[in-house]
Amino acid sequence: MTRDRALILTVGATCLALSFGAAPALASSEVPLTPKVVNGLPGPDARLGSLVAVADRNTYESDGLFDAQFCGGTAVTPRLIVTAAHCVSERDRVTAAASLIVARTGDGRLSDPDASVVRVVKVTVNPGYNEVTASGDIAVLQLSADLPGVVPVSVATPDDDQTLLSAGAPLVVGGWGATRRNGTQAADLYRWGDLVAFPRNSCGGDQSYEIDGVRFRGYDRFDASPATMVCASGVRNGAIVDSCSGDSGGPLLGRADDGYRLVGVVSWGPELCASTLPGVYTRVSAMNTFLISAGVPITPDPNLTPEAPAIVDVTLGTRTAVVTVEPSVEGLTADRYLVSATLTSGSVTTCGMKAPSQRASAQCTLSGLKPGKRYTLTAVSLRQGASSTNSAPVKIRPVGPPNRARITSVTVNGNRSATFSVQRLSNNGSSLTRREVTCHSPGLPTRVGEIEKGGIAVVTNLTRNRTYSCRARLANDLGKTASVSRVLRVT
Repeated sequence: MTRDRALILTVGATCLALSFGAAPALASSEVPLTPKVVNGLPGPDARLGSLVAVADRNTYESDGLFDAQFCGGTAVTPRLIVTAAHCVSERDRVTAAASLIVARTGDGRLSDPDASVVRVVKVTVNPGYNEVTASGDIAVLQLSADLPGVVPVSVATPDDDQTLLSAGAPLVVGGWGATRRNGTQAADLYRWGDLVAFPRNSCGGDQSYEIDGVRFRGYDRFDASPATMVCASGVRNGAIVDSCSGDSGGPLLGRADDGYRLVGVVSWGPELCASTLPGVYTRVSAMNTFLISAGVPITPDPNLTPEAPAIVDVTLGTRTAVVTVEPSVEGLTADRYLVSATLTSGSVTTCGMKAPSQRASAQCTLSGLKPGKRYTLTAVSLRQGASSTNSAPVKIRPVGPPNRARITSVTVNGNRSATFSVQRLSNNGSSLTRREVTCHSPGLPTRVGEIEKGGIAVVTNLTRNRTYSCRARLANDLGKTASVSRVLRVT
């Protein structure tokens, strides 16, 4: 089953298209509004660890995540997702939660077979949402369990607006929406784009605004409200960058001194993405009261912030790491701990655990790690929604079975022996317990030669006028592998 989906970021001009409901009317010269991201760059991007896919549960079970995804979302805790109200408002209120799932993929691809998927158990739509004007376009999804691998982001408050949303302030947006201006060509790998915040008068005062030589028109007060909306677009190499169909509900992030903040939610825009009208985003700081009522932690009291824990032990497996943390002996006790494993590419895997009632150590298991890859581990303490700073980083490299060796050449000698040259003798983090070349011919004993230093193996006692199938075989404590077969004829 295939279907057209709204896309998120592409390099060049983009626009947003609503997946559900109506959008504000534009001037008669403009086409209908629709959300998407165009002219962006392919992910993953380390800044977007909070990005999640919102998808239809039935479609996911029958056709997979790519066909099921219809909106984006932002994790503000491991179990609470902020998205656009128009993504969920037209679903039956009784069955809305049961029809939804939320997913995160380690490599940013919807086709990732190891994607983490969690059911939605509660949908809370902003009671102030207006389908006609798109004002208050925000909702919160509660998950049945913590979403593995997600990196929650803090929510912006009115105090953040002066710096994070001042004219020209840098922003980033991402999603799986359309990559073409007309809202077609859905993305498997999410895209991200660097945007710029427009002046408030461009988002309801009809003021034009220029970015890198491109002049953008503003919206008048009948189309947009700066009190509840943020206008933003970008320009890269002369092309307009914009969110697009399918990006709806996804994050617009601003950079603060201590990390990123969720400043906007992809909401609406001109139907032709990446036009000289900017994309429009729900102003998150104006929605704080609703978000707090939905359980989203906002501006935690500094007096409730716990101290960072310490990572004291790591036990590595084939694709796992059991991480032990200990709380600080000072400060407030934590409710939970969250451990993150970050690749140099920015891909993040996480695990969480409840904090013991006493100041005792706690463990969680990171799964789905890539053998042989180098990760940086950090841990934070959580208390009533407040997060500590990161712990001191720890470097790890998960071990696994040996990589497959490769026979690069073979020479048959006149004394019924063969000399093999073998490459790719990687132990993948665990010492090799077997490194040999085996040669087999039906009805004859298997002949074996150990692979010596330099990758050379000599197999002897071969039978003349017989054909052998030979493989390089490696093993360590975690498994064994064999090379592609090499056929030789002994004369």
